[in-house]
Amino acid sequence: MRPVISYEFDNCKKCIRCVKACPVDAISIVNEKVTLDSKKCINCGKCIQVCEEKVLKIKKVNLDKALK
Repeated sequence: MRPVISYEFDNCKKCIRCVKACPVDAISIVNEKVTLDSKKCINCGKCIQVCEEKVLKIKKVNLDKALK
């Protein structure tokens, strides 16, 4: 299972470093919230590396649990 990037909105300072760092434009700010397009995301981790607030993280998904 491919990991996905998760985001904790409450601690985000909206610095847009993650938006600028994303090489495939998978991250945008919509209504003052970070939006991650999982179809575009290549899980390169560049957004996680530049996030000073550490609100972006890689999260593994259990497919069996998600489908139930």
